Amino acid sequence: WCLMVLPLPLNLYMNEIQNSRYKKVYMIPLIYASVMLGVGTLLQVFDIVQFVQQLPYVHIGIAITIIGVIGTITIDVFKKKIYDYFPVAIGAYGLLVTAVLEILLYYMDIGVTLGTVLLIGLMFLLIMAIIKTGQDLLRSEQKKQQAIAARASQAKFLANMSHEIRTPINAVIGMNEMILRETDIDAIQEYARNVQSASTMLLGLVNDILDFSKIESGQLELIEDNYSIAGLIQTEILLLKARANNKAIATKLDIDPYIPMKLYGDELRIKQIVTNVLSNAVKYTQEGSVAFKVFFEWIDNENINLCFSVTDTGVGIRKEDLSKLFDSFKRLEQNKNRNIEGTGLGLNIAKQLVDLMRGTIEVESEYGKGSTFRIKIPQKVVERKPMGDLDAALKETGKKENIPQKRFTAPEARVLAVDDNTMNLTVLKGLLKRTKVQLDQAISGKECLALTEEKKYDIILMDHMMPDMDGVETLQCLRKDKDNVNKDTIVIALTANAVAGCREMYLEYGFDEYVSKPIEAEKLEKVLAQMLPEELVVFEADQVEASGKTEKIQTELEKKPLQPSEALLEVDRQLGLSYVMDSEELYQEILQAFCEQVEEYLPQLQTCYEERNWTAYAVLAHAIKGNARNIGATAFSEFSKKQEFAAKAEEEKQLIEDYEVYLDMLETLAKKVKRMIES
Repeated sequence: WCLMVLPLPLNLYMNEIQNSRYKKVYMIPLIYASVMLGVGTLLQVFDIVQFVQQLPYVHIGIAITIIGVIGTITIDVFKKKIYDYFPVAIGAYGLLVTAVLEILLYYMDIGVTLGTVLLIGLMFLLIMAIIKTGQDLLRSEQKKQQAIAARASQAKFLANMSHEIRTPINAVIGMNEMILRETDIDAIQEYARNVQSASTMLLGLVNDILDFSKIESGQLELIEDNYSIAGLIQTEILLLKARANNKAIATKLDIDPYIPMKLYGDELRIKQIVTNVLSNAVKYTQEGSVAFKVFFEWIDNENINLCFSVTDTGVGIRKEDLSKLFDSFKRLEQNKNRNIEGTGLGLNIAKQLVDLMRGTIEVESEYGKGSTFRIKIPQKVVERKPMGDLDAALKETGKKENIPQKRFTAPEARVLAVDDNTMNLTVLKGLLKRTKVQLDQAISGKECLALTEEKKYDIILMDHMMPDMDGVETLQCLRKDKDNVNKDTIVIALTANAVAGCREMYLEYGFDEYVSKPIEAEKLEKVLAQMLPEELVVFEADQVEASGKTEKIQTELEKKPLQPSEALLEVDRQLGLSYVMDSEELYQEILQAFCEQVEEYLPQLQTCYEERNWTAYAVLAHAIKGNARNIGATAFSEFSKKQEFAAKAEEEKQLIEDYEVYLDMLETLAKKVKRMIES
């Protein structure tokens, strides 16, 4: 009976290792052996024909199998495909020899125990098969190690390239910031703002690649701490509204007031997850709305699932594409969405971050109608007290965040900037220009140490990645030199390694603070204001007052429809002068230009309004907005901004309600400015 069964596994095994190239050849012995096994077993069971009497027919089955195996192996030898299973081929030839010998011994009636010789052949084949399996496992492990090495190499390359790319981006953003500060020409301001927008987008792409490479290489770690849920929600709502307003998309909010006030987790990464999903929703929604819901579920007495839901009325996703949604560098329907910005990494990063936090992210979508993303992230509760009314929390937080940072000067402060890239030093010099600090520069760690031996500094701005001696090594040498007058000087790290946990890492190295590149002027000034000795810093007192006026103006402009108001006619002369470096002569020229342009724009606005040409109307309102801001007419500039956005969104009802007031107040403002010029 065992001889009857033998052809079945042998044929199946050979067919498998030959990748089914000879499937039809093996069907013949398989069918024959199956029939023989079934019929032979029945004949034996019913005592019609004994197994021994069936041996000639069994031998025929074995012979057919051996011929098929040897034949296919021989063909593979000529086709040079034998190397894939060479040990098994040797074993098969050995089995052939023992099978032929087994049959000969049986018919010669020599008396050898039935099946003994064939068993030896089968054992030989089994040993060869084990050897092949071992070889396969070894090759598989080698390929696995190669894949791991390639993946690590790719991740390292992406991380290094992202880091290197941030250096020129830092120069672009820094130089552009100086253009925005130092020019009052509307056209140049507009160009600079376009550069700023493009640079920010480019920086976002680089950050996506950097995060992706960190995740892929397993280097990204969660930095958990206590945080306020109200602050997190506020950030996401402001981002959603800012992006949706640019496309005239409605936003719907549903915030659970009973969410615990304080939680423990990685706030930065949660913001990144939600931001990526919200941005994706706005990006693929041309009209309609984006709904943002925040709620929670208790897991136990100390933990909750922090839940987010984002529903849009965008293009939706096909069912067959849902499985590809979270793939890296994948954008669905590339031809249709070719104008959409991004790397295709946003949702992939969000998915991997959610997985890292042991959460879940799910999506439901109907093609052509929209999608809903649901996110759950487990978080530890620090303070069980409910957050309460979000509007009140947002107003309170908003008051704190909307207070602009006071500008300051520190002409007596001595600052040393260290960077091997001269362009970065130029950017730093420009960004610190208005603070009037005494700035020295060094292009290497060694030059830094030499300068610190000669002169006492109040702050040292130190780049990390420098050749020969990097920033960390330079800092360590500085701290160890007991005779150096700057051994205890505040040192701030400047680096393009802008990933979570960097600040903590640099503090551990011994730095006093950390500023990421590209450097934002406001952040740099804020750090300097905090770190410099109080007696060296002089703040400008009028900044907070100006912010109060702006807040009042924005509140007034929320009223619909707008009524004529003296507030719209206010011109802050000092503010206007500050835009032209306090030059009376230049300010007079700008006032004169404003009046001339109003005379030109009034009839054009009338024509656009009558023809309902809202696109051209928006262009005119945009120009008036900039001109009004330049002379210090902040209130009217904000009103023009409202008109511009309404025209872009073609909100005809709103435009009709405000039109008469807008033109009347514009004309009145021009008359007031003329009187200012005359006086």
